Amino acid sequence: MSSKYQRAVSQDVFIFRAVFVATAIAFANGLCVASTPSKIVRYTNPRTYDIEHSVVVTNDSSVLTSLEMWIPVAQNHPEQAVRHIKITPNVPIFRDPTGTAAVAKLFMTKDLPAEGQSVSLKVSYELTAREVIADKAALARYPYKPYRKNKTYVDFTRKEKKIEIDLPEITSQAALIKAEQRSAVSIARAAYDWVLERTSYKLIEGFGGAAYCLRKCHGECGDYSALFVALCRAAGIPARPVTGFWADKTDSWHVWAEFMLPSGEWIAVDCSLGDQSEKKREYYFGSLDNRRVALCKTFDVVLAEARTGKKEIDFLQTGAWWWYASKIGRPPTAKFTAQGQPVQDTH
Repeated sequence: MSSKYQRAVSQDVFIFRAVFVATAIAFANGLCVASTPSKIVRYTNPRTYDIEHSVVVTNDSSVLTSLEMWIPVAQNHPEQAVRHIKITPNVPIFRDPTGTAAVAKLFMTKDLPAEGQSVSLKVSYELTAREVIADKAALARYPYKPYRKNKTYVDFTRKEKKIEIDLPEITSQAALIKAEQRSAVSIARAAYDWVLERTSYKLIEGFGGAAYCLRKCHGECGDYSALFVALCRAAGIPARPVTGFWADKTDSWHVWAEFMLPSGEWIAVDCSLGDQSEKKREYYFGSLDNRRVALCKTFDVVLAEARTGKKEIDFLQTGAWWWYASKIGRPPTAKFTAQGQPVQDTH
């Protein structure tokens, strides 16, 4: 994934926003959501990593009046455990209303970097990732059950900016899939297969989303995931994307997805990796490796920007930043980096 840039001018203040897409239910700092044990999925083969995720903003020749930086923070999920979170400088963590995204947010109006100076925000933690193994036989015989229309159902069957479930091409294809299937699993599997058969992997240096992937028949991992999620949601199956990165590499970003069974269990799906071979197609419907960090389990992240209030970002992965200035020279720049290093195998 690469970057998006948006610029706006209002009276005597220049606003620059850069949302980086270059390429989460208990939270270790007190954000906790209960989860129930899975009957279909095993979480095994744990591997521990030291993770560091940072941003460095360097001012060139502008007179800054405020600066805001966000870094998504990994949360506990059945497939990962997060410990020893350290944020430098020590700033608060904020959570999206869905509970599936959290960010460390630094807002500065004093001691701003002058010309040629830099300021940074760093989040580090220890993360244990577990391999996700689905019982394929149990999935195959999963019966029809209705969903409870609770908050989780509403949150993950809604339209998002890049999950365009009201688009006629998506609703019609979802209806065709639903008409030929019976259970939530069979609908999700049919959507998965349809996406893989239709889509080719292609670097597009950005994030197109579900409609883009449908119309162009190509895209990156985020586009595969967006289209799969959109088809599931349009067919009444709760589903969500997962943004993150590889825990044993540097700046190696990835997106996958999950769909929810009526029992409340979430089933992992990695469409773009599943498109590499028939063996991987079978594995990545229900299973995942233990090499990844899940950051946000949503695309539309809603958080309060310190200066202007509510802010919605349609893709948060590497991080986000904003600046305001009273005098504009050459604009500041930001460099986001995420890296992990294996610590030990945990048995």
